[in-house]
Amino acid sequence: MTDASLRGKPTLINFYFAQCLPCILEVGPLNGYAAQHPEMNFLAVTFDEPEVARAFVARYHFHWRVVPGARDFVDRVRVKNYPTMALFDATGRLLGTRRGGARDELEAANVAPQLTRWVDGLLRVNPKGRVR
Repeated sequence: MTDASLRGKPTLINFYFAQCLPCILEVGPLNGYAAQHPEMNFLAVTFDEPEVARAFVARYHFHWRVVPGARDFVDRVRVKNYPTMALFDATGRLLGTRRGGARDELEAANVAPQLTRWVDGLLRVNPKGRVR
């Protein structure tokens, strides 16, 4: 990760695309997770064109900063499954990736608790990722 505005805090990146149902189903839980974690940065990355990404954000009320048209970055980090989450520490070092999403509303209810366990576990193992 190279964006200087993201340095100093752990950063969670969500890779998604507009037609991905599991991506859509996790928007609400992701918004809730971000609202409860102001100590982190949140970024959503998509290969969708800007107008498609704007329509997705508006329709599903996605509150994360979105980077559209990022096909080169998605290819460079080798994202093949959607949604995928990537956690970076406060210095920009990748701590881990995981598949995200939900197949239905019942699974969507578990997105935030699973994300909390995953992020907290990685930051506990990599304490430099947490800013004190």
